[in-house]
Amino acid sequence: TEGRRISPTTAIKRLKAVKRFMEWAHTNRYLDELPRNVKKIHLVDGLQHNEPDPQVFTRKEVRELFGEAYRSGQEANVTNHRAALYVLLGLNCGYGQMDIATLRHEHIDWQKGIIDRGRNKTKRKTRSDQAHKLWPITLKLLKAEATDPKEHDLVLLTLRGSRPLVEESVDGTTAKTNPIGLALSKVRRSLVKKGKTHWSGPGKGIKYLRKTGAQWLEDNHPETRFDKRYLGQKVTDVVRHYRKVNNAPYFEALDAMGEHFGLESLI
Repeated sequence: TEGRRISPTTAIKRLKAVKRFMEWAHTNRYLDELPRNVKKIHLVDGLQHNEPDPQVFTRKEVRELFGEAYRSGQEANVTNHRAALYVLLGLNCGYGQMDIATLRHEHIDWQKGIIDRGRNKTKRKTRSDQAHKLWPITLKLLKAEATDPKEHDLVLLTLRGSRPLVEESVDGTTAKTNPIGLALSKVRRSLVKKGKTHWSGPGKGIKYLRKTGAQWLEDNHPETRFDKRYLGQKVTDVVRHYRKVNNAPYFEALDAMGEHFGLESLI
């Protein structure tokens, strides 16, 4: 956008997206031939650029965000706690917008309070790729907001109950108007209006919650690779085998993280 700077990392990602689109158009005969400089786009991998620092919330910020999200749900004309639930799923499960939008009833053991699924981004079919034990408050709000499994496969739809929470555009990117991002933006604006100016400016969305949870696990359990399991990232065969056999230590770490942030005390 004119007048707005983007980071080198973002610029490189966009160049690669342009390259993929050109190649797709050529393969499907929408272009007679590729522009000569398209093949050189791979050279951007060699450019020097600063790796983005993982930006995380403090415990105080997490509690501020969740507290305001929950209060705003209580004050709504029709009580709902969607924003608070999005905060919980972002932190408890490391979920991004598409992870929340694609969560299905088959992924959840409601009795045990465990979500066991393949991370949406990887599109793997094995259900042991990403598992999380839900905190009591996460399970409570998820049950309250969930669809009827007899009527819908997806656990969460728009509040009117008719559409997926996030829909992809033709080029595979997240739609600009999605209820999850809008709900959290509204909570941040509300905090700013109450004098908490550190919530102003771009960012500080659901990805920060994901990074916050991963960082807490890395700091408190550095020898376990629990942060990788939390994020649903590829791990070694040894760790993958260990995870399938015994999730108990990992789930205990998630419980400890929940106790650290203490969000249940805010409701």
